[in-house]
Amino acid sequence: MERTTFLSDTNEILDTIKRLIRDAEDNYGIAVAFWGKGAETLIPSHGCGRIICNLGHPGTNPHVIDKIRSNANVSVRYLDSLHAKVVVSDQGSFVGSSNLSEAALGITTSMGLWREAGVFLEPSNMAAKKAWTWFEALWEMASPVEDTDIAEAAARWENETLSESPYRKSGPLADLKINGERVAATTYRLHELQLFAQRLEFSFEPDMMIMASLSFQALYDELMGIPARRPSDPQSTGPNRKAAGQAANVLWAQSGAEPLARLRTPKGTIQVADPKVFLDRSVASGLSDRVWEFLNKLAAQSRGDGNDAYHYWAGEVVSKHNIE
Repeated sequence: MERTTFLSDTNEILDTIKRLIRDAEDNYGIAVAFWGKGAETLIPSHGCGRIICNLGHPGTNPHVIDKIRSNANVSVRYLDSLHAKVVVSDQGSFVGSSNLSEAALGITTSMGLWREAGVFLEPSNMAAKKAWTWFEALWEMASPVEDTDIAEAAARWENETLSESPYRKSGPLADLKINGERVAATTYRLHELQLFAQRLEFSFEPDMMIMASLSFQALYDELMGIPARRPSDPQSTGPNRKAAGQAANVLWAQSGAEPLARLRTPKGTIQVADPKVFLDRSVASGLSDRVWEFLNKLAAQSRGDGNDAYHYWAGEVVSKHNIE
């Protein structure tokens, strides 16, 4: 069966792109229009890569492209009409919305600012093979990046550079209400699609509680000493799955982010702003030891590992609440 996987979690998207590049046995191709801060760290010093970018557009940072050009294992070309975001290798193909930048994918912080989506195509998928053919055709159309091209692009960049971040703040960041703690809320912003699985598509019955995303579940498993699962079956099951979901909802409620977490009750579905509701829920479901142990471990972790927002809000939960 030709497998196609839809990806809406930014960390899943980033991990997929990294794997396609890192694990390529022969060579890989990247046709992504716009490149920004942090993108150079995605290109390994091994292998054989070909990159096509849109160097003529102010959405691409020419200094990043110049750094990538210094990698002897990579050839870089440009095509001014390129707007696609495609990565191909013998490990499969990725087609999505995300440019290669810190703002899009949170490359070094795991906290991208844009809501991205994409699909992963297995190597045997006919669409993946078509993606390779498409890339080869584009490669022939593109022009090699020369020093003069970088110089011209750099001049434009200084005058016309575009912000990598969303132009207007919307969604959770605009709606945060945390008793005046707006600085902390902005600095340690949680991202719904990184914390939760797709809202409403997956739930715990009968609670209707939103499950944790694969990346947050992996963080839970790591801190709780649960062995990594096979790539074909990455999601934990049973009590640990529910405990991770409860912990995710605790952090979301503590941060004050909207849309609020939800639970189905005998009186109907309710929105929850108080993390104590989920902590009490963990007691009722017999999962309080797991949830509390995880939150304490998360709060105790050192900062600067890309999970600062999780550490911060776990610390707030531990210092302000308790499980009785």
